[in-house]
Amino acid sequence: MHISLWLTILLAALLTATACGADSALEPPPAPSEARTIATEQGPRSLAFDGEHIWATLFGVQTVAKYNLEGQNVANYKAGAYPRALAFDGEHMWVGNSGENTITKLSLDGEALDTVSIGLPDTSPSALVFDGESIWVAASWGNSVTKVSLDGVAIKTVRIPGYHPSPWALTHDGKAVWVASMGSTMVDRLDGAGELTGSFKIAEWPKGRGDAWGGGGTALAFDSGFIWATVASANSVVKLDTDGTVWDEYDVGKWPTAVVAAGGSIWVANFLDDTVTRLAMDGQLVDTLPVGRGPHALLSVGDSVWVANFQGDSLTILPVE
Repeated sequence: MHISLWLTILLAALLTATACGADSALEPPPAPSEARTIATEQGPRSLAFDGEHIWATLFGVQTVAKYNLEGQNVANYKAGAYPRALAFDGEHMWVGNSGENTITKLSLDGEALDTVSIGLPDTSPSALVFDGESIWVAASWGNSVTKVSLDGVAIKTVRIPGYHPSPWALTHDGKAVWVASMGSTMVDRLDGAGELTGSFKIAEWPKGRGDAWGGGGTALAFDSGFIWATVASANSVVKLDTDGTVWDEYDVGKWPTAVVAAGGSIWVANFLDDTVTRLAMDGQLVDTLPVGRGPHALLSVGDSVWVANFQGDSLTILPVE
């Protein structure tokens, strides 16, 4: 192996991924009147919504937890080793298992229906996104993205350009899949067939740093025709259009790790500040909100934003006012 499991876990604790979710066909839950924090088991890492429940990967205890909209833990399921990423396909929950280079397809009752191998050993699935037809898997150590059919067939794997780019986050804009990489200051665009259709520079490395370092793209979100990409080392979020043109860059907190659109705003989790920054769509600061230690993932559900606090072993529910 080119990296041992303990190092993978250590890097996972220091670095971050993106979260993903799904729209609900149900009535949205009532907005909390103030922020609430719920204790979890060790290492909540990613979040997803199945239309009724919030799911969280608990990296440290290697389980997937399910919560109702009031924040009560209603079930815990096993997937694979060191579950990291989540995506809901409208019927099943998919889990990226970073410790064994697989993704697991779960029923909503937690039954493991399929396990799909992603690439060669030590690929480490880091992010998942559903495009309406297929599941896409970013592999941080495999430096690749794989398209997987809903019946568990790996259709195509594409190598992301760069020197060990370490793909870290995915989003879908309705036509293309976008990739942000921890070891790169580029974002890459793939068409529905998995062909690379563009690579776009969103930041410069800090002086004295380079592609071998890390601290590049950590999270992506799509909203209102724009891609929003966090750049960890720049403490910023970048706004670009689907042609790859950068419109602007906005300051946030230290080491941003997640981004989501909710309530007409952009919300960014700041891993080293233990805060969430809320920005207007023009980048103006709306608020900076304290959350738990090491916020790692964000999820918009109804009139609230859920925060997975990776180091704080907790979930924070923020009202969207």
